[in-house]
Amino acid sequence: MHTGYRGRQVWARLLAAAVAACALPLACSTKSGDDDASGCAKDTDCHVGRICERGTCIDNPASAGGSGGSGTGGSTSGSGGSTSGSGGSTSGSGGSAGKATGGTSPGSGGSGTGGSAGSGQLYGWTVDTSLLASYDIQGIWGARSNDIWAVAGGGDILGGAGQLHHWDGTQWEFYYGMATPGFTDIWGVDGGSSLFFVGEGEQFYELDGSSLSVLDDESGGSSLSYRAVWASAPDAVWVGANSTAEPLRLWNGSLFASDSKYRSPDLTGATAIWGSAANDVWASDGDGILHFDGSAWTQAYTGSTNFFGIQGSGPNDVWAVSPRHVVHFDGTSWKDQADASGQATNGLWVAGPNDVWLVGDGGRILHGGSAGFTPVESGVTDSLFAIWGIGSTDIWAGGENGVLIHYGPVSMPTEPPDGGAMACSPQGYGCSMTPCCSPWRCTNIGADLLVCG
Repeated sequence: MHTGYRGRQVWARLLAAAVAACALPLACSTKSGDDDASGCAKDTDCHVGRICERGTCIDNPASAGGSGGSGTGGSTSGSGGSTSGSGGSTSGSGGSAGKATGGTSPGSGGSGTGGSAGSGQLYGWTVDTSLLASYDIQGIWGARSNDIWAVAGGGDILGGAGQLHHWDGTQWEFYYGMATPGFTDIWGVDGGSSLFFVGEGEQFYELDGSSLSVLDDESGGSSLSYRAVWASAPDAVWVGANSTAEPLRLWNGSLFASDSKYRSPDLTGATAIWGSAANDVWASDGDGILHFDGSAWTQAYTGSTNFFGIQGSGPNDVWAVSPRHVVHFDGTSWKDQADASGQATNGLWVAGPNDVWLVGDGGRILHGGSAGFTPVESGVTDSLFAIWGIGSTDIWAGGENGVLIHYGPVSMPTEPPDGGAMACSPQGYGCSMTPCCSPWRCTNIGADLLVCG
């Protein structure tokens, strides 16, 4: 607590008076323990921290704990006594009640009240404009905050030109593309040292460091299209195709394995693949979801159309999304998530059972998990097809017409200059008083805070 010059003078007088009082004979008690239990005639007959009340020594009320002060963020309880509470979550909610650990002098403190709302960091979605991608973002994968990859394609009857883009922590840049049909999915292993991406026309590539290898490419005339890819290692890469003969194929580092145990019972083509290990792989087909246990593929879930995305945080937490259904595997069975189903979802990223992000048509984003989902403002109306996160506060999503949005720390918006007298608000300014200047859009970044972005 900061005190001014006048305050310091008052405290100095009080301290001097206390010292002078203790200099008098018997003015300050030195009793301790229970030796004041026999009664008292004055405060000095009681030990330190107690006073005389009607002939009996009692605890000095001035030593009891008080109320917690203003929270400083975090989710801890406010502490009582003369200290300030530390309550208040990072989202600004009030802290819980805490217990004092002592007052201004020794003795047990009373119950303190929780701290007030903290001033924690705000998080929200913002549009990134550093990349002018020509086609839809179809897949995103990353190893770290400054090493994110995205593949693009679609947008015309031929699937558009395939594009590979890279985020280096500062901006998105075009990395590779040769007017081939569109790319559809991407996955990396070994911290991103090997990156695999696939696309229309039987395209299958590996980016190993700075070296790009064409593992399979019949884009000039093949009707076979690779739709999904997932790898547990550079020599264990599953590729899903629209083929009725070989919807799922395993690349062993040199060629596609021909062993019959790798063939699936599916006859309609695979659209999504994910696994927690080489012997725990999930894939979608026209009838539902398949599972590979290291020995064979079996049908694990039926009764739904193709899922566009499958992902999980472990073998007992796997999610799958389609435009009509969102389902969850808890280690025992697949269950429909009614509150998220039927909302035209296209992709997902899973950090944990209750930290699941879903993206879909019209810029739709849902966040939640097994306890339920709630909508989150994305700031865009373009359909979203792909999402990937490095952590719960560092997430990328992309989709229609190359749109890319990022979830991370955001600043408190400020109102435009001149108190809102401007015709429109520029990027980063609040839009509660004036509309945003083109091309920015007014976005609710949380807690009803509106900002142009």
